Amino acid sequence: MNKRVRKTVKSDRLILVNAKKLFDYIDKSDLSCRESENIQDLYHREWFFEFKGEGYFKPPAAYIENGVIKFINGRHRVILLSRHLDAFPLLIGNLDLDHVWGKATEKSVSVLQEITMRKLEEHSIFNNLPDLEYGNFPSEWQVLATGSADEQPAELSEYVGREGGQGGAFGIHIHETLRPDDR
Repeated sequence: MNKRVRKTVKSDRLILVNAKKLFDYIDKSDLSCRESENIQDLYHREWFFEFKGEGYFKPPAAYIENGVIKFINGRHRVILLSRHLDAFPLLIGNLDLDHVWGKATEKSVSVLQEITMRKLEEHSIFNNLPDLEYGNFPSEWQVLATGSADEQPAELSEYVGREGGQGGAFGIHIHETLRPDDR
C-alpha cells in the first residue's frame, strides 16, 4: 500500500526507523501501556486520512528521554508494523525536550542515530505499508469522550478541551476531555 507521510508538528523528526533497533531502546513499561501486547493484524481507520486529494498514513510518534524511547502515540502501529516490516516511518517529537530547552543529551542523540535508517521528507510516499484489512475498532474520540469503547458520545464538540492545551493523536489540541457526567 502506498501512502504519504507528514509531521504532526513542525519540530517533529520524520524518520525511517529500523524496527529491530527501535525495540532495543523502547521503554518496555511504556510499550505495554494501553494493552499494546494484544494487537490484531488490522489497521485502524483513523490512522489514515486524505489531504489535498492524497492518501496519508499517520506514523506513530515517540520521543527520546535520556536514551530511552517513549511513546506519544502509536504503540499499536509500532507493534503491528514491526511484525510485517524491517523499517517504517516514525515521528520523533523531541530528544530530552530539546524543542523547549534547546539541547539533547549525547545518549539521546546517539539513540536517534542508531535507530534511524534515513530521514524522510514530509509528504513523501512510503510504499511498503502491508496490505491489511481494517478492524472494527472504537474511535479514539469515542474512548476519550466516554471512557469506554462501548458507550457513544452525544456530540463530539461537547468533549473538546476548554483551554487548548496540546494533545490528541490527530494533531488537534485538547487540554481537558469532558465526559457526559462532567457537564
